Amino acid sequence: MDYSKYMSELINTPAPILADQLPDTSIDFAGLMAYARSKGVKAGDLTDEEKNRFIKGDTVESLQKKVKMTIKYDNISEWNSAIS
Repeated sequence: MDYSKYMSELINTPAPILADQLPDTSIDFAGLMAYARSKGVKAGDLTDEEKNRFIKGDTVESLQKKVKMTIKYDNISEWNSAIS
């Protein structure tokens, strides 16, 4: 069997995000969903400003930036260097 494609996928798979690397953020999903429902839209259609009302400890923009960083860096040491 040719495992080269499998090995290539393993090499290109980003490192896992460890629990201690998760941002200290809490999101009131119930409140967010209720708010979106009251406006007659899906939660994803709300503006970042509206979503930020239901996020404690971070903002939509900074969370998006952190998620993009986890995809960009292939190993834990690069990730740790980037967020330090």
